[in-house]
Amino acid sequence: MELGEFNIRYKPRTAIKAQALADFLIECTNPEEEIIDIAEPEEITEEWMLYVDGSSSAQEYGAGLILTSLGGFIVQYALRFEFQTTNNGAEYEALIAGLTLAWSLVVKYITVYSDSQLIVNQVKGEYEAKESRMARYLCKVQTLIISFNRFKIIQVPRAQNASADALSRLATSNFQDLSRMVYLDVLTSPSIAQSEEVLLVEIEPCWMDPLINYLQEGALPTDKDEAKRIRMRAVRYIMIEGTLCKKAFTMPYLKCLRPSEANYVLREIHEGICGQHLGGRALAHKVIRQGYFWPYLRKEALDLVRKCQKCQKFAPVTRQPAIKLTSIASPLPFGQWRMDILGPFPKASGGKQFAVVAVDYFTKWVEAEALATITVAKVWKFFLHSVIYRYGIPRTLISDNGKQFEQKFKEYSDQYEIQLRKTSVAHPQSNGLAEATNKILLDGIKKKLETAKGLWAEELPKIF
Repeated sequence: MELGEFNIRYKPRTAIKAQALADFLIECTNPEEEIIDIAEPEEITEEWMLYVDGSSSAQEYGAGLILTSLGGFIVQYALRFEFQTTNNGAEYEALIAGLTLAWSLVVKYITVYSDSQLIVNQVKGEYEAKESRMARYLCKVQTLIISFNRFKIIQVPRAQNASADALSRLATSNFQDLSRMVYLDVLTSPSIAQSEEVLLVEIEPCWMDPLINYLQEGALPTDKDEAKRIRMRAVRYIMIEGTLCKKAFTMPYLKCLRPSEANYVLREIHEGICGQHLGGRALAHKVIRQGYFWPYLRKEALDLVRKCQKCQKFAPVTRQPAIKLTSIASPLPFGQWRMDILGPFPKASGGKQFAVVAVDYFTKWVEAEALATITVAKVWKFFLHSVIYRYGIPRTLISDNGKQFEQKFKEYSDQYEIQLRKTSVAHPQSNGLAEATNKILLDGIKKKLETAKGLWAEELPKIF
């Protein structure tokens, strides 16, 4: 009321957000800072020199090239040709290889030095390439020249091209004479050779085609029953990068194979380099474990085993026992082992004639080793290194009545408190696990080696 005579009015203050932001920028900006413009890097215009030379003799053909820059970077190449060519052809091959190398190093300015008057003048356009082979070489070079911003080729005397000439001559003699700083390469065909393009067309119809057509394009046959059957089967399949795979419950996806591929895989697993000539069911399970699938896999595996000559020739003769065998139970893994000695076999490398085998009763794990002699010390050393050091001290060891397992061996086992038990002399079949393992080992050696019996020691680790 006291200020009413001065005509003073109240007005509310407006929002100050914009003003506060402007004041903040003014206070926190350093006036001395200058914005530095980041200039784009200039293109490198360094000049490169390429020295090329080719060499051709009665039986050897080669070339040498040296690519260097003004900064001191140098690359030396020696090329050997595994095809017949002339001196001019070798010169062109060296030039093409050098230009390809320069292009891979992103060289834009290059000068080529060569002592071949014909090559230099043909590239310059002063000479005409009348021969068809030279014309193709010239066309190849002109195609490479386009990739450079500046290209020059100069003829020099042979004396000024001595380094490249030396590389070409060394390439035609022996690679061992070259320095470690020289890169080596071998060309199996001329650079102007045109490779024939082959279009692979799969014309083998098989069970996979309806499933692939449905999963990729949604196409179904006109027959309703067949279309329903394909839709139901397609649930168990999936396309991965153009390959049909079958879904598995406890395994990764299985690759589906066509009949020709399936036959090759089946034979390779059965009798290939790592094949064991397994039975039909075991062979089918192993194919699945390797990641393959096709219908009627088990039936085809059984048929293959029946037709395999080695499997029929060395098939075991089944003899059923008169009464049931009494099993020997093991309470825990690697707690009870059995040992046996096989041989003598044909002498292998190192004079090895015998095989000592140890089998765990719980896991049926097998350890085997080839020996030249079967003394107590050798047999105990095998048991010590292959069983005790790897799996621990067992509670029981079962063996036959061989001399190797008598008093001295028992003294060794008593040091580790291992119970040494022996089978009956009149009935060695009581150690049934040993006999079964021996049968598998001998059967595998026969099938894998057949007549090459001296290699049994090398194949022994691959049986189990």
